[in-house]
Amino acid sequence: MTPVKKAQWLIDSAVKVSLHDYKSYEPVVFGKLDTAYSKVEDNPELKDLQEAFDKANRDGESELEEAKIYAGSYYTRDEAEYHNRLAKIDLVRMIGVQTRMDSLKRTFVPIVTGWKMEHSYRAKSLGGNFGIHHYMYYFDPGLSTILKYEDVGEKQ
Repeated sequence: MTPVKKAQWLIDSAVKVSLHDYKSYEPVVFGKLDTAYSKVEDNPELKDLQEAFDKANRDGESELEEAKIYAGSYYTRDEAEYHNRLAKIDLVRMIGVQTRMDSLKRTFVPIVTGWKMEHSYRAKSLGGNFGIHHYMYYFDPGLSTILKYEDVGEKQ
């Protein structure tokens, strides 16, 4: 079996399991079998940093909101200053995290992770309506399994 046929067979096998109504499945087009490369977004350190950045951003916004609440009160100005300091600490932390994220993105060198193929097909939804679907399938280097697939939306 050729590599292209093998990829198409793997896709068909996956669709058979995932569709609500496989009998309605109509392949529209199989794209070109191409080399798949790693993405900077898949870097575990970058994912962790992004989560830390998002948390620091949420925390900073929360602290600023708290500071606004207490800012007008004569007896709680210390409380407002406390929340302002916490917001500033979160901002400094965010700057450090952003700097590291930028560094990871700048120095990222993609590596070959296997193969990929785009596939478009028509099929009935759970409600019985026909729709066209566009997916990118990613395969291991030996073309023995699908590692993941993602909805790539409407074709432009």
